[in-house]
Amino acid sequence: MPNCNMPSNSLLGQIDGGTRQAFVAILGIWLACQIGCSSAHELETAPVRGTVTLDGTPVSAGGVRFVPELGRGATAAIAEDGTYVLGTYRQSDGAIVGKHKVAVLQYRVTEGGSGPPPGFVPIPSKYRNSESSGLEFEVKPDQDNIINIELKS
Repeated sequence: MPNCNMPSNSLLGQIDGGTRQAFVAILGIWLACQIGCSSAHELETAPVRGTVTLDGTPVSAGGVRFVPELGRGATAAIAEDGTYVLGTYRQSDGAIVGKHKVAVLQYRVTEGGSGPPPGFVPIPSKYRNSESSGLEFEVKPDQDNIINIELKS
């Protein structure tokens, strides 16, 4: 078996074998993460936009989160008119192709701390979690997916 010991004047040669192995293992994990997190490993996305309503009224503030079966989730802020445009890896790049569970998050926007703004629509708590919302949608490849999210009180 070849002798793989480092010269004693190198940094790794000055630490004991167990510590050296731990350092090399951590370095390997770090390198794998750097390679694995590059854009070359991004899953396919498709554009997704739509409108969020509650009982037919546009939701004027909040956020939307699409959670795929595999991969990174997509998020979007809800505009004052109830519209949203999803982003996964970059703003507005869409969502990963496939099935998603969806949550609608409520943000209370206040004007000078005086309470909710005019037109504020509170979202029922069941919609705030993708597992309990009952909202499921499929993002299809190679098309502009228009997904309107209709919530009920």
